[in-house]
Amino acid sequence: MSGADDVVDRVHAGAAAALALRCSAVEGGEIERIDGLLLGLTNLPDPAQNSVWVERRPSDAARALAEAEHAFRARGMPWFGIELHSGRDPEVDRAVRETGLARLLTRPTMAAVVADVPMAVPPAGVTIERVSDVVGLVAIRGVEVAAFGTAPEVAEGLAGRAVLGRDDVALFVAWDEHGDPAGESVAYLSAGTVGVFGVGVAEPARGRGIGAAMTSRAVHAFGDAVDLAWLQPSELAIALYARLGFETVCVWEVWIRGA
Repeated sequence: MSGADDVVDRVHAGAAAALALRCSAVEGGEIERIDGLLLGLTNLPDPAQNSVWVERRPSDAARALAEAEHAFRARGMPWFGIELHSGRDPEVDRAVRETGLARLLTRPTMAAVVADVPMAVPPAGVTIERVSDVVGLVAIRGVEVAAFGTAPEVAEGLAGRAVLGRDDVALFVAWDEHGDPAGESVAYLSAGTVGVFGVGVAEPARGRGIGAAMTSRAVHAFGDAVDLAWLQPSELAIALYARLGFETVCVWEVWIRGA
């Protein structure tokens, strides 16, 4: 992808903005900043929904990490986790290792020019709608539980009434030919980019092109307001996103400590 350094910088900024958006769209969510670290706390009982991102280099990385972990523990969370853009800030990388956190996983981050991503057509009988009411929210929650095994109370928190009517968050649901919810995707308008999250398809509906259609709807959710889209794929989904025009631009790591 041309201008790779600029793309990576924009994705990095977009990730911070998306983390803040995700928490602001959850009832009871919080944002806290500690010496360059952004704490995104949905306060939902799921480690993946409570995280730390490095917005800028801390003046004292070890102290900032300790204070961030204290903030997690003070809220009763039995875990602490941080997402790192691998190799972006060696000082932070070193502090994370020295403080005894364990690397949970490494995953690519992919990006694409919005105009280059085709508007994939859903299969016959399947319709895709932008969620605008509680009926849509309930459908999204059902797909989230079925596709990812998310706990129902977490799915309800992520797709609560607070997301309705917002200009910077778009949720999409696919309905199959029987009128049942079959797919979901979420788009965040973040720092001039669109971050695509939660692309999921219920198992009976997989293999029909619904995932590609849900992804493209999220990519184009905000029209001409953005020109760059990014996402974090599972290993199985990398090929799908590559076919849509996404390229790997950087790698993120997740580091954690349990109780």
